[in-house]
Amino acid sequence: MGGGKIRSGRLRRLWRDGRTRILFWTGLVALLFGVLDLGQPIEQLLYLARTQAQHKASGDIVIVGIDDKTLAEYQQVPLPRHVQAALADRLRELGARRVFYDFDFSLTTQPKEDQALATALERLHGRGTIAVRFVVDPLTKTKIDSFPHEMFRKHAHLGTINVQFMAHGTVWTVPYALTYGGHDYPSFAASLSGVHGRAGEMAPIDYSIDPASIPLLSAADVLDGTIARGSVEGKDILVGATSLRLGDEYQMPSRGAMPGVYGHVLGAETLKAGRPLALGWQLPLLLALALAAIAINLRRPARCWSLFIAATTAALILPFFLERHSVRIEIVPALILLVGAGAAQAWSGFRRALRERGTTNLSTGLPNLNALRRTPVEGDAPLVAARVLNYAQVCANLPTDDERTLAVQIASRLAVGSAATTVYQGDEGIFAWFAPSQIDLEEHLGALHSLFRSPIAVLDSRFDLSVVFGVDTSDDRSTASRLGGALAAADEAASESRRWKRYDPGKGDDAAWRLSILSQLDTAIGAGDLWVAYQPKIDVKTRQAIGAEALVRWTHPTKGEISPMEFIPAAEQSGRIEKLTEFVLDRAIRAGSLAILRCPTFNMSVNLSPKLLGAFPLEEKVLELLDKFGLPPECLTLEVTETATLARAEADLAPLHRLRARGVQISIDDYGTGLSTLDYIKRLPASEIKIDKSFVQAVGKSQSDRLMVHSTIQLAHSLGHKVVAEGVEDLATFETLAAMGCDIVQGFYFAKPMTFGNLRPFIPGWNKAAAA
Repeated sequence: MGGGKIRSGRLRRLWRDGRTRILFWTGLVALLFGVLDLGQPIEQLLYLARTQAQHKASGDIVIVGIDDKTLAEYQQVPLPRHVQAALADRLRELGARRVFYDFDFSLTTQPKEDQALATALERLHGRGTIAVRFVVDPLTKTKIDSFPHEMFRKHAHLGTINVQFMAHGTVWTVPYALTYGGHDYPSFAASLSGVHGRAGEMAPIDYSIDPASIPLLSAADVLDGTIARGSVEGKDILVGATSLRLGDEYQMPSRGAMPGVYGHVLGAETLKAGRPLALGWQLPLLLALALAAIAINLRRPARCWSLFIAATTAALILPFFLERHSVRIEIVPALILLVGAGAAQAWSGFRRALRERGTTNLSTGLPNLNALRRTPVEGDAPLVAARVLNYAQVCANLPTDDERTLAVQIASRLAVGSAATTVYQGDEGIFAWFAPSQIDLEEHLGALHSLFRSPIAVLDSRFDLSVVFGVDTSDDRSTASRLGGALAAADEAASESRRWKRYDPGKGDDAAWRLSILSQLDTAIGAGDLWVAYQPKIDVKTRQAIGAEALVRWTHPTKGEISPMEFIPAAEQSGRIEKLTEFVLDRAIRAGSLAILRCPTFNMSVNLSPKLLGAFPLEEKVLELLDKFGLPPECLTLEVTETATLARAEADLAPLHRLRARGVQISIDDYGTGLSTLDYIKRLPASEIKIDKSFVQAVGKSQSDRLMVHSTIQLAHSLGHKVVAEGVEDLATFETLAAMGCDIVQGFYFAKPMTFGNLRPFIPGWNKAAAA
């Protein structure tokens, strides 16, 4: 019982390993291709590609053709048997080793004619072979054997001329022998080559043999004595129809219709080079499975891809060399496994990279605050946040763009001083970690503060850092909430000129503000304190504004500018986001209707809260405002954050699909920060992808992020989507994005968010209209 549970647990762990699932599913698909022979068309195409390197036939087998010249001279089909007898005698006189006749001699004609042929066959003294064959009645599907007449058969050997036709009349194999009337008869190919096998066993034809290199003589030339003895002496002769007018033809892969005699000769030439050994698809598939298992278990991606590429290349090239030694293998199942496993591994790596980018500071490589927020609460361990107050000034004065060195040194000091296993880095000099639960906070943070009295050295420069700390010791809230509390405490410590401060969730003034923010938000719209700012969206090719993003702003009469990150989440949590969204939509659509008077294609973008999906009459409200202000639907873009709808039901997304059908554009905002990016693209009726600024701002520093942004642009274009890059703050970033083929950019390099009055000069045609 216990052993069974252990084995069951091991199997579950093994199955949960993504590498095991990759090998299982790709191996299963490859196995089905092999068992069901689904890859045969691909196998044949690969084989034909290898046969482009042609080589010559041995020259030991000569075709004597009943060609157009012969038909023109004798004016009778089939040739009279006294002519065929004369041909046999002439070949014997020229020293032919053996003579094979690809004709049906099952019927008699005139006695004198038949006797002439029988006598000529007798004079060959057993060196003649005539054809036995079968036909299948098209109505009854009955096999009918056809033997040469007795008067011919007693003077010659018998050989089968039947072949197996594949799709479109192509012939890929010849039989070693077939059974007629209870007896086995060798095929012409087997008799000509001297290589024999079991009845029904098939040998593949080597189509890398150039058929033009097979010696060909006209029967008319042989009969009139113009053929030199050396062309025939000591050689095997195959007499048959070479004029396509006689109908004895088959489709030769890559060459089209060919006389049937070539199939016998090519089959014989194949066997003369050595009895073909068919290894099938099983052994290559097992080798591919072993190599794929080794590759996906290699820790270094470069080695993994090198092995996959080497294995795939070997699978494509090896058959070429094996076929030169009469060894045939089938490689399509192996290729499917290698390509499938490689693609699955690449996709897994891509998704892993996306997850890592979402939880990693792009500039320094340290885990970011998103990673901290996803970390489960570690019991009653205090959450400490450090804020470097002069971080931005230090970064601005670094001798080179070396923020990474600065951040890593700060994190190292914090980790040494706190015994923290992981230090997380946020933007603008924020660091956070879980301190040991048994630690004395006063002593601990005092020691950390002392550490930072020593300047930090970056290259040849030394910098003094001003650091304050905030602590949240709550054990009943989420990590994200505790982080917010610790940062708020650090800000308070800085404003009070203290080294550190503990977060107090019940503090009077802040509590009063938090409780009143919602009611004040309700009156802010009517009082004119809430307004909409517009940030231009710039076409990369023309460098002109083609639209703008509407951004809500709140100017409080006493507190001044209130951050959207403060009041928007509060509105979402309290159910007031609908009213706020209606306000922004109303102002943005009205502004868009004014903009299109000067530029008919000008587009206005509005962010949607995830709380609105499925709970707010979004479709009705948008269409009502579009109709009210006369803004065409295609001039409005609704931006939905990538993580907003990943967990929502399809019914909640239905309004977006209906709006898209009416012409409204849908944009995927903050692309790259979610966990199921491609699934999200598939579910959302998007026409635009907006790459998150955290990736855009790193394209000049990180090769991996530059590659990710480039691949995202290519993916979006392949899906027919436009690409917007936000957070463009310098010329170098803009030029990099332009070279990648990005369509639209926005950011401080071009313009900050502004009032509509300040936006007007950015609208194409506005200045001209004003001048007029």
